[in-house]
Amino acid sequence: MRTVNNTKIKPERKYVIVSNKHSGGWGGCMLFWGSLTEDNEKRSFGGYTQGIDRCERYTLDEIAGFSPHFTLWKPGMSWGEFRECEDVVIEPENLASFNLQTMQVWFRP
Repeated sequence: MRTVNNTKIKPERKYVIVSNKHSGGWGGCMLFWGSLTEDNEKRSFGGYTQGIDRCERYTLDEIAGFSPHFTLWKPGMSWGEFRECEDVVIEPENLASFNLQTMQVWFRP
């Protein structure tokens, strides 16, 4: 087991889905699919969040069972190629290959 945002999940749930179709509220902000669920809950394939610590984590089988149209990130994929895809499946640590930065935002939920 590993922990993401105080939620214990199986190690094979290591993928997130990035939506390039919708805007993240301000330029350059990414949107991620779903809300993080426990292992025994139904996976969240609805809604978006800007918080990578709060988005859903999936296995490749769960993603394939939901929809075959997702693009799987490949090493060497350029930022342009990544952004041309409507939805991209990627392990969060591979987002670093695009020289992205994170920031913390305070907000009223």
